[in-house]
Amino acid sequence: MRPLAFILLILVASRGVLHAQVQESTMSQRLLQPDRTLGSAMQSKTFSSSGGGVDASKEASVKDFSLFKEFALKSFDTRQFDAKDFWKGDFLFTTKAAPVKADPASGKTFGTKTLPVKEAREAGKGYDSRAYATRDAVVKGKTSQERLDDKFKGQGPMNIDQIRDLLNKPKLE
Repeated sequence: MRPLAFILLILVASRGVLHAQVQESTMSQRLLQPDRTLGSAMQSKTFSSSGGGVDASKEASVKDFSLFKEFALKSFDTRQFDAKDFWKGDFLFTTKAAPVKADPASGKTFGTKTLPVKEAREAGKGYDSRAYATRDAVVKGKTSQERLDDKFKGQGPMNIDQIRDLLNKPKLE
């Protein structure tokens, strides 16, 4: 019974492979090896005007043309204008302040009550801290680094203000 079920399973599984659709070729295959049998029904038709068609062997007579228009420069007469008397804005209308209504509740005061402030859980805790670790550079930089080392030799580590002055940066305040 088991071999028969196994054979039936193989037949059912292979049924899809046997009736599979033929896949199209890839784009590169279609470009390199085109199928020249394919075509449109319109390729075999001839189109002609007035029954005679177009004779491609004749040459057509065409005129020369230019894409740019030729133009002639025109000249215009000009004269000098003086700007001695010009209008500076003589305002003819007067303005007045807009009437503002006072808020009737502006003079009222409202009472508030104070609430106690709760103390944070970590208020009494203390934390250990240690100094920031510094070390000397093992690899020396460019020749400009050597000049800086000679200039600041024996001064010890620099603080941030000295570094800002050295780098010519303004202080943030």
